[in-house]
Amino acid sequence: MVILQSHGRRDEGSLVEVVSSMARMRAGADPSSPSCCCASRRPHRRTPWLVPAEHPMELIFFRKVYAKLLSQTGNSEAAGVPLICLQRSMCRLRRVLQDDSEFDAKQYDLNSDGIVGWWEFCILWRKEQFVMRLSRWERIFLTLEDPVRSRLGRLTSLAVLLAILLSATSFIVSTMPTMKYQQCPDCEPIPLEIFETMDTVCVALFTIEYLLSLSCSAFTRTELVNEDDLIEKLSTDYMIPMPTKGQRVIRWILSWPNLIDLAAILPSYVDMVVQAFHPGLRNEGNSNLKLIRLVRVVRAARLGRRFEAVIIIARAMRRSMRALWVLLLNLCMAMLICGAILFFLEQGEYNPEIKAFERPAGHGWHEKTQRYVEVKARSPFLSIPESFWWALVTSTTVGYGDVAPTTAAGKITAGLAMVWSLCVLALPVGVIGNNFQTVWTEYDTEKRNEKEVKENARRMAKLTLGNIDPLSYSRMVYVEVYHNGGVGFSQTNDIFIGEAELELDLDPESALVVSNQFCLPLVENRAKANRKVSGEVNLLYKWTPAEHRTPGTILKGELVITVLSARHLAAVDWKGSGISDPYVTLTVYPESPNASGAIEPKVERTETVFDELKPMWNEVKKFNFFWHQDGVNAKLELERRNATFAPKLMPTSTTKSSGLERSGTSSARSRGLQRSQTREDFGLPHLNPNRPNAPADLPKTTATLLADIPRMQEEVRTLTNLLPKLTSEVQTLREGMSSIMFELGMMEMRRTMDAPQGPSDVEHRGPPSGMPKVLGAGANFATMPGMVPEDPSDEKFALVHTDGLDGFEDALTITPGWQDDAHPHLTNDS
Repeated sequence: MVILQSHGRRDEGSLVEVVSSMARMRAGADPSSPSCCCASRRPHRRTPWLVPAEHPMELIFFRKVYAKLLSQTGNSEAAGVPLICLQRSMCRLRRVLQDDSEFDAKQYDLNSDGIVGWWEFCILWRKEQFVMRLSRWERIFLTLEDPVRSRLGRLTSLAVLLAILLSATSFIVSTMPTMKYQQCPDCEPIPLEIFETMDTVCVALFTIEYLLSLSCSAFTRTELVNEDDLIEKLSTDYMIPMPTKGQRVIRWILSWPNLIDLAAILPSYVDMVVQAFHPGLRNEGNSNLKLIRLVRVVRAARLGRRFEAVIIIARAMRRSMRALWVLLLNLCMAMLICGAILFFLEQGEYNPEIKAFERPAGHGWHEKTQRYVEVKARSPFLSIPESFWWALVTSTTVGYGDVAPTTAAGKITAGLAMVWSLCVLALPVGVIGNNFQTVWTEYDTEKRNEKEVKENARRMAKLTLGNIDPLSYSRMVYVEVYHNGGVGFSQTNDIFIGEAELELDLDPESALVVSNQFCLPLVENRAKANRKVSGEVNLLYKWTPAEHRTPGTILKGELVITVLSARHLAAVDWKGSGISDPYVTLTVYPESPNASGAIEPKVERTETVFDELKPMWNEVKKFNFFWHQDGVNAKLELERRNATFAPKLMPTSTTKSSGLERSGTSSARSRGLQRSQTREDFGLPHLNPNRPNAPADLPKTTATLLADIPRMQEEVRTLTNLLPKLTSEVQTLREGMSSIMFELGMMEMRRTMDAPQGPSDVEHRGPPSGMPKVLGAGANFATMPGMVPEDPSDEKFALVHTDGLDGFEDALTITPGWQDDAHPHLTNDS
């Protein structure tokens, strides 16, 4: 990066000089000329060759710790975690990181209520800047045990993998007769010398790897290797003692992967020792020595640590232990019962001549009698343990046929054993198969979740950093490249080619003019295009700060971005020429948040370059920056209020089972919604254009609801159109009910007129409990749902009450001057 300091008046033509100097550099001119003030830089994060000595703790780690603490305490996201949990976890973390500095959790209790939420955790991550510092021994150990951390680790892992395959293959091929030779005519054939050489080289490599890991394990903090183990130790209520060097070595040796490694190299050294002290054993064909050599096949088991299929099978077997015990119990019962019964049925009779038991073996033709006679043979069922072999082969439905019953009773017993095994053994086998399918699905879900966590980690860190330090938005430039589909209407109908993100070097305290050129590699976004992307975009920017005269002004100046060119862009296969028509959009945040805390982006678009995979734009886009402290404070206050809406670590359980189904987001969401979530996926705030005062960093759930508003409005309009028709039908139903009740009321009125007259008061027997007191065709219809009150002066009005479903009874006697206390407007004059 080159910084230009201006004296007095700003040079308006300096940007033109930079562009012209770049052209001279491409033409072969001397880049050290005074007008050349820009250096190209490619900000591309790549895996280092060696494990870094320092590794900062990422925000995603603290998010996992916070989620674990919530689950341990049983609190919700809004409730937060007690302050003591934060104090305990961070003290343990400092002890693991070998940091002796003091930690006081009370400084992060912003509202002094003894509870910390995700907002406080973010401030903790930003302020403390936890760094994992690794020793030389730990870096060597991680190179051997965690190949993902460095390129050297990947090469070492690949070399060990090839050595395992070579060793196992050479041992198998060496057993072929054509790959052996005889040292003497009477000697046993032995493998060719080349196989011994190959085995020696592989064993030497395995030994070096094993001894290096063994020696480094004593000085390695194993908590730093397994992140899940570290999170568990930070959040548990149990005391976590730090292991000694001896304990670390013993734990490393006794772990099953390292036991397999030891079993893979130990037979070779045993063979060497035996050959050194007893050279003749090799030619004698000692069976023990052959068994020792056979153990070399265990080396193939080391591949299980590197293949997903072995991991899935191991998990399925652990989950199916109860079913396996049931299967073993059924096998043992079948072997014990059926083997004992068949022994007594198939043992036969003892023949003293041959001193063995004989049983019927079938029928043969007898020459003397000229008829078929029963033939007997030695019984293979010499004991109950020997009968277990037949029972095991039959119960597992293998049926070798080497041993079989010959008597009728034995055959019936064998048939029952077969049916028993088919019915009983199928039950646990089905459970095991179902567990295997469940584990397979869970493993796929776990892998997709891990991928999504990694993809969201950077977005969450950017978003959180913007929430804590809103000024960081001013340094962010979001670049998108699209193919102009020619359909029009909006960007929704254009084809996504790739995107990139650029962080500017804007120092609010500096008055220097900054200019820099970037070559940004495009990255994919599966939410907008479910495919890989390629290509890169060349940008040049110049920042010219201005004087701060307004009180509270943080950043003021002019940003000029020149979109230079692009290359290696993806082609469009459905177009006639197959070449894209690319254009670039730039999203910048030149103004501070408004009074409500919302931040407005500004988007600029270049012209479309048609039929070109290496387009040249050379378009200049200018942005006037003005950031004020009041807007930053409003943004911080907004984030404090919305601290409970922390970004999620992983998709919910329902999303997991459907995969980790976010991978198919492009098919599940509308393209318009994908476009609206573009900036949010990159950790940038997004505003709905129809809601300029909406919060800047809406959660995805809120964004989804906002996107559904047009559909909901359409449904409301449809219901509004149906409302008159429904109202008419309800009115018709009410009129029908009124007519029915009127007829019933008139009939009861006739009964009332025929009834004898009583005293001057209204005397009647009250209706049963729970029934309406007064029911008629007048105003009291309002006591029934859906009935419309009528004019009480109508001559059709009558007073009745119901008693069950058998009709109307208990007529009312109406006398002159009568008036209902509950309904004073109802009198006998009505």
